[in-house]
Amino acid sequence: MTMDWAAFEEEVNAQRDCGEVIVLGAPEGEWNWLSSGQPREDTFPLSREEAGRILTHLLTQDLAYDVPLLPAAKAAELAQTYLDAIHSGAHLYSNNDPAELASGRPLRGWTPIIEAATFDIGVYSLHADQRTVFWVLDED
Repeated sequence: MTMDWAAFEEEVNAQRDCGEVIVLGAPEGEWNWLSSGQPREDTFPLSREEAGRILTHLLTQDLAYDVPLLPAAKAAELAQTYLDAIHSGAHLYSNNDPAELASGRPLRGWTPIIEAATFDIGVYSLHADQRTVFWVLDED
C-alpha cells in the first residue's frame, strides 16, 4: 500500500484533536536513530495485534487523564491504516510495555523517547526497506 504519510498524519491529528500525533514514513531529525535499523534497548517488540491495540488505545483517549477522544471503531480504523502501510516483514516496537494494555491497565508503563512532551507513547517499525513512526505526544 502506498501511503501519503503527511496527509495521514494531518487526518489523524484532526481526528484526535488533542496533543500531537507524529506519523512518518521516512523518519528524520530527532528520529535519525531509526536509520541504524536497530531497535532501542528501552523499547518492547510487538506483534501486529499488540501494535494495533496500543495505537487504538492512544487514539481513543489522551495520555494524561484518559479523557475520551475518538470512538474505538474509528481509532481501530486509523491504527489499521498505519499497520497496512508497513512492510509485511517489518519488526514493530513500542516504548510502552504491551503487558500493561493486555492486563487492562491504562498505558502507564512507558519509557520517554521524546523530550518535548510530558507523555509520549507510540509504535515504530523497522525493515531494511522501510522505517516508520506513529507517535503520540500529550501534556498534562
